[in-house]
Amino acid sequence: MTEYLSRKLKLLSAFAIIMVIYIHMYYTEGAVTPTLNLLETIVSGFCRTAVPLFYIISGYLFFLKVPDGLKSIRQKIKKRARTLLVPYLIANIFTFLFYCGVNAIALKFGEVSNVLNFKIFDDIARLGIWGTIELVFINPPIAFQLWFVRDLMVMVLLSPLLWLGLKGLTRLRDSGYGWLSAALLGLLFLCGFKFGYCFTFFWFLAGGYIAMARFDIGQATIKGRVAAASAILVFMAVTAQAFGWYNRISGAMTPLFGITFLWTAYDFIAADLKNHLIDWFARYTFFVYLIHEPFLNVFKKLPLLFSRSETTLIISYISIPVIFYVFACWCGSLLKRRFPTAYSIYTGGR
Repeated sequence: MTEYLSRKLKLLSAFAIIMVIYIHMYYTEGAVTPTLNLLETIVSGFCRTAVPLFYIISGYLFFLKVPDGLKSIRQKIKKRARTLLVPYLIANIFTFLFYCGVNAIALKFGEVSNVLNFKIFDDIARLGIWGTIELVFINPPIAFQLWFVRDLMVMVLLSPLLWLGLKGLTRLRDSGYGWLSAALLGLLFLCGFKFGYCFTFFWFLAGGYIAMARFDIGQATIKGRVAAASAILVFMAVTAQAFGWYNRISGAMTPLFGITFLWTAYDFIAADLKNHLIDWFARYTFFVYLIHEPFLNVFKKLPLLFSRSETTLIISYISIPVIFYVFACWCGSLLKRRFPTAYSIYTGGR
């Protein structure tokens, strides 16, 4: 992997995390505010590009170097136990304890209770021990943003079979039947219109296919027409969703053209942008992802203690994700400097 591509993947991942934060900034308190609702729909519609982008990057990195075939795959599965499973367990336990603490505070202070949507003590009483365990670790899980890591671990467990499939697709391409391998991936994409989980397989496999087919993506590819066309198509898809014309087709087109736009736009905007501060922010992407729930909920509720006007909600919606990302990066740098071992365990060695 070239230095250019490595930096590109890191910066795109950092930008994608900010997009995820915007998705989770949704204000239930603003359900009756039309301007905020339209803004949330448009922004979150485009930001739904983030998860497929993460899957395609994850698939690419997982299948990039497998010199010993299935032996290499087994080694990567073992490594992912440390980099995915351990942070997954720790983050969910921490989030559970956090919500218990907040719920205990809410029982004593009515002001806190008034802005609290999720009351864990009620769920514990309703679900019992095993139901609570399922709530914490499986469904949704309790740190609900970690559903991505949960599904990614499923992809990792299935990776030996996926590797065999990708090997077959790359052999088709090398034999002059690249159109057939593209058609098979396209069929998987179309299956996602009816079976949503197929989209997870598609994006992860798409990244793996790019890696194993040895596509040259290591340098800048300045294609202005592609960037402009994909931007227009993304805008059309997001607008259709914003005005109630959402369906599986427009929902699927958004990440398809959104990723194309982000990938090509990077070469225009950030390819020659050498800024140590930007690179510093990209170091803590996974840490921000792990902690943004439940702490984002605290950040976005603070303005509501003073006002619930639509203006307050709109300003908060626009500004808080960026403020929170900067604050979370600062916390990550502080923890990494003061408690390097604990930070390494919590982030899976990142």
